Amino acid sequence: MSIFEMSKSACKNYSLSVLASALLVTTPFYASATEEATTYSESMEQGRALFDKYGISHDLPKLAISSLVQGEHLVEHAQRMIKVGDDIRESSVYLIKNTDNKGNIDLRIKYNPQELDENEKLIDEIEEFTRTEYRLRNYAESFDPSSVKVNEKDNGDVTISFNYSKYGLPQDIAYFRFLNVDIELVGGTPKRMVITNDKPFNLGKSKVDTYYQVIDFQTLDSGKVVIERKTTNIEGTSKKKPMTMSTVTEPVAIYEDD
Repeated sequence: MSIFEMSKSACKNYSLSVLASALLVTTPFYASATEEATTYSESMEQGRALFDKYGISHDLPKLAISSLVQGEHLVEHAQRMIKVGDDIRESSVYLIKNTDNKGNIDLRIKYNPQELDENEKLIDEIEEFTRTEYRLRNYAESFDPSSVKVNEKDNGDVTISFNYSKYGLPQDIAYFRFLNVDIELVGGTPKRMVITNDKPFNLGKSKVDTYYQVIDFQTLDSGKVVIERKTTNIEGTSKKKPMTMSTVTEPVAIYEDD
């Protein structure tokens, strides 16, 4: 794409191949996955049925964790700012992800050296997280169906709330079990997903007190729902100093197979 051709001389290139292996007021309608469920398995089935009733893909919750769910071939732009004490680090990179017919991922990270903080280990973190993202594609469900609840407003807008699975996620992203999710539907279409924490948790060597992520969705001509913009804001402590981190990820291109 032209955006990469323009900056080609100023870019470094890394490759990685991985083997496939909004809160609403009280409303007249309220449904819960645990209502009238006499067993845990029944509540699980009711939760899945609520997703199906509103036409929500069971893979949609994974978009908070793995952008690979939305396509085998995509280009993303990611910006990150981290402040620890008085130290501020900012970086900006482009991620080009392709998957071949054998299931192998080819990840290329392109950036302008002037837009990557020399003290950041962002490249290593991206490579490691991409491995985790790939593993997640094989998980049947990332959310806990028994936690699903639905609120309908008088105007027809809907909020579907749920928690992530406490047992169905890899250990390296187990912190998602502390997060609560609201998917907001307008006119029957997912418009955004809001993710917050209900208690502090550890993330690497940092302690997270506040986690707030908003994913805005767009619908392609094919009817597929994909990420338009993902914004994450974190507050906590790192090395006994106040820490804030802001990340914005936006897709530049998504290629769908014919």
